[in-house]
Amino acid sequence: MWRIKDAAGNAVADVLGIDDGTDEPKAGQRCCFWHSSADYRHFYHTIEGSAQALLKKRINAGKVIEDSPPLAEIKACAAASLESFDSTYKRLLNPHIYKVSITEKLRSLKLELIQKHLGNMN
Repeated sequence: MWRIKDAAGNAVADVLGIDDGTDEPKAGQRCCFWHSSADYRHFYHTIEGSAQALLKKRINAGKVIEDSPPLAEIKACAAASLESFDSTYKRLLNPHIYKVSITEKLRSLKLELIQKHLGNMN
């Protein structure tokens, strides 16, 4: 899961992909991001800022590989993260809808698994 930011550091979209070392969005890259359930909806975006990883592995094979940060640090990180969102996403009346999408590679895998499970629907 990555948070795509613009050149000013503002959050543009969150993107879920495959953690295989090849699916991570990178600065300067033009990407196609897909709606997670409406397979016909997508948008293209050139990453002007960064793609910040939102998840961090702390357990591997049942073993703790990194301790969790202190609660105060988690709170400060969450507050800073909220500041990266435009106020139009945070307002209570008619908020803009924040994009949460999947990568092209994850969409292909999803469709492949659906086809495998359901078979040819023609």
